[in-house]
Amino acid sequence: MNKITLFWNHICILHPKEKEILLNIKEELKEDNIDLDIHFFGLGYEYHMSEFLEKNNLKPDIVVSADLEVFEDKRIRHKLGELRDLNLFYKIKKTPLIQSITRDKLLPFVIIPLTCYTSKHIYNESILNNFGNIAVGGINNSALKTYVKTIWSNFSKDIAIEAIKKTKICDMPIEAFMMVKRGLAKSAICPSLYGIRSDSINTYHEFFKEGMFLLPSYVSVNNDSNFEIVKKVLDLLFESKLQEFYLNQGNLILCLDNDYHNELENNRKFMTYSNDFLKSLNPDEFYEVYNKIPNAYIPFKTNKNDD
Repeated sequence: MNKITLFWNHICILHPKEKEILLNIKEELKEDNIDLDIHFFGLGYEYHMSEFLEKNNLKPDIVVSADLEVFEDKRIRHKLGELRDLNLFYKIKKTPLIQSITRDKLLPFVIIPLTCYTSKHIYNESILNNFGNIAVGGINNSALKTYVKTIWSNFSKDIAIEAIKKTKICDMPIEAFMMVKRGLAKSAICPSLYGIRSDSINTYHEFFKEGMFLLPSYVSVNNDSNFEIVKKVLDLLFESKLQEFYLNQGNLILCLDNDYHNELENNRKFMTYSNDFLKSLNPDEFYEVYNKIPNAYIPFKTNKNDD
C-alpha cells in the first residue's frame, strides 16, 4: 500500500467526532490502496505538534494544524521541509476576513472566531481600555498566542506586554468562559462556540469595536510527497462531512470555496496579523514577552519562566 503520513493537531473541543470522521476516511482510503498513517497531537496526547517537531526531525506528508507555532515559529516550520503551494490546487473564499489570513504555501482550512462572551455590552468599547476586564484562555495552545500577536501587530509590543500583565489568563478557553459565568471577569475572549451560548439578557455574544480575533488552521504538504496520492487524501478531508460538522457543531468559519457559509465570514470587524508581521517577528523576541506568562511553554529553552 502507498503510505501517507498525516500529522493532525486541530480543534480539541471537537476532537472525538473529528477523530471518528478521520478514522472512517482512513478506512475508505484503503480501497484506493492508501495507508493513511495518522498521528494525533494536542490536548489528551503526549505533545502539541509544535513541541513534537521541536524535538524531532520527521517530515510528514500532510500537516493539518491549529497549533500555529508549527508554521509561525521559523525554527519549527523549517523542519517540515520544502512545502508545495496548495493554493495552486484549491481555492478559498474571497471575503476580506478569509483573505486576511493567507500565508505562503499554506492552505487556510478553518478559522476559529474568537469573540466575546460578556456580561455587559462592549461593542462600542475599545479593547485597549478593557484588558483588566478580560479573561483569555489557552496558555499552551494558539488561542492566547493569537491574542498576544494580534495586539502586538495592531498596536505595539509594549501594549501586548500591558495586555499580558492585565488580562486574566487561564489554562484553557473554557476556563475564561466560566470566569464570566461565575462573575470573576466581565468578558471572555474565547471561541464563538462559547459566545453563542449567551442568553442576551445577562450575557451577550459581542466583540470590542476593533473586532473579533481570528485563529486559523492551515494545511501543508511536503513538496517531496507523491502529490497524486496526497490529493486523494486531501479531497476526502475537504468533503462535506467534515465541513458540515465544523460549521454546525463548531460554529467555525470554513475557508475553502464551497457552499458552507458562516455569517461571520462576511463581517468586516476583525483583527489579525499579517504575513509581513510574522516574517519580521523574531521567535526569541516573541517568547521573551510570552515568558512573562506563568506556566507558558517556551520552545528551544531548557529553563522555563526563569525571569
